[in-house]
Amino acid sequence: IVKTGIIAMTCTLIYQFTMSGLGPFVYSLNQGLTDVDYTSFYAATSALPDVLTGLFVAGIASAIQSTIAALCILVVASVVVDVFRNIIRPDAPVEKLNRLNTIIMIIFAAVCILLALDPPEMVQSLINLASGGLFSTLFFPILLGLYAKRANLHGALIGGIGGLITFVICNYATSHSIGIFANIY
Repeated sequence: IVKTGIIAMTCTLIYQFTMSGLGPFVYSLNQGLTDVDYTSFYAATSALPDVLTGLFVAGIASAIQSTIAALCILVVASVVVDVFRNIIRPDAPVEKLNRLNTIIMIIFAAVCILLALDPPEMVQSLINLASGGLFSTLFFPILLGLYAKRANLHGALIGGIGGLITFVICNYATSHSIGIFANIY
């Protein structure tokens, strides 16, 4: 478990720094980009051969699809199991839970499709914001939970809340800075 934790944390660090730094780097190379969300595609089409660019775009499409599928499963399970079965009707039959699963999935998928029809500006910034928030909130509780013998629930909660507060303060400070990063984020 310890080696797996190290590998997972290292991969997450590399991914997060790469994705967070790619936008400002590409924008500094081509300030004529009208939409910051195209920086990854611009970097791929400019620096990679056509075959690798196709693999890059296919990788992005598959990551989007798997993320949406996982979020759909998570939302449905949270609503049906955590709310309906545990709070509203603990004695609900399996058939009713299955039917509710289908209904909630259709509703959530419809909401996702409606939101995708008019996407917000700077989606990459939202992704970086969500990833940074999760990383700063969960990194130290997970890391210390693996290695510190005296780690406990209260320490993990305080570490997560402290990481989230630090992230919010740092994000607020950098979003009001001057320069290229103010334009991108």
